[in-house]
Amino acid sequence: MQQKTQYLNTDLELRSHERLTMLCHEFEKTCCILNHIQADNEHWHATIESNLSGDSCADLAIQAILAVLPQLSAQAKRQWDNCYLREFDLGFECGDTWAYPYALTAESIRLIAEANCSLSVTLYPVLNSSAGARQ
Repeated sequence: MQQKTQYLNTDLELRSHERLTMLCHEFEKTCCILNHIQADNEHWHATIESNLSGDSCADLAIQAILAVLPQLSAQAKRQWDNCYLREFDLGFECGDTWAYPYALTAESIRLIAEANCSLSVTLYPVLNSSAGARQ
């Protein structure tokens, strides 16, 4: 059976030399904090998603996440500014679809640039459910 390629979700990935506690606390009022951990390199990592149901559209997810920025306290804004990585990661499950186009609006791209964020794409393989192995 053929599997369709599909958009899965959008994560905001943050990396910093300092804890992001206040920043995560303020984001969690309207977003989902997937993790806030200190990595092996002793840098702090946080992954944030929007609280939109199903995260069905990258544009809406990006805009919902970035809507938090103007409301940040001075301490959270300082933590945001001190992040050395602020990256939106769009996730896709790769199926059998040929040439799967997916576009962001000019508004989302403008907001990403104004927030000094980068953009990445993660492609996930479809797993063979009977064997649990990658196809």
